[in-house]
Amino acid sequence: MNKQIQNTDHSSQNQKYCPKDSLIIDSVICSKEVQKIANVNFAILSGGPEVGVDVDVNIDVTVHKDRIIQNIVVIKDKIINIGFVPTTITLTFTGELGTRTLEVKENIPFQAETSCPGVCPEDKVTESPLQVEAVIAQAMREIIEPNDPQSFVLFTIIIKVILRTTITATRPVIKSKNGCFIDVNKDRCAPLPSSVIQLPTINP
Repeated sequence: MNKQIQNTDHSSQNQKYCPKDSLIIDSVICSKEVQKIANVNFAILSGGPEVGVDVDVNIDVTVHKDRIIQNIVVIKDKIINIGFVPTTITLTFTGELGTRTLEVKENIPFQAETSCPGVCPEDKVTESPLQVEAVIAQAMREIIEPNDPQSFVLFTIIIKVILRTTITATRPVIKSKNGCFIDVNKDRCAPLPSSVIQLPTINP
């Protein structure tokens, strides 16, 4: 039988054992709504004899939410996410001489740290489905040769994708009707070794 409760004291009690009629339940360490922000910037040339120097750009971003990939690692009191958001970025350059369209496939990286007092490396972390809260696009323009009517224009493109989810950390504990409450794994909060924590490789 598996239930979920909210517990404010996640440390093991003095008991070593609970009665045989005890239950293993999920104790909630923390549950909170968080944002994850993916961002990227890149430069691209436009203008020239194809569209002219008086050129501007329209940016359209398609977020492939079903292909978002991330890794989760838990350290003492903190949950860390590292991943990327696959996107298709469509750039439409419009100038006095014409229009040019360019499509860019970009895996936009993100990393997020969530404070979760009491969480330990052996605890379980679950997330609600990621929601795209906002997509922000910004272009910066620089004319390479201002006095040349066929000069190329350097655009710096900045894309930011803001994701929202609810993140919950739980751990199994043993609880009885008489108040016995102990951690299933009393060593889950033992210090981690000081070596690098390498996460699994992410493949687009």
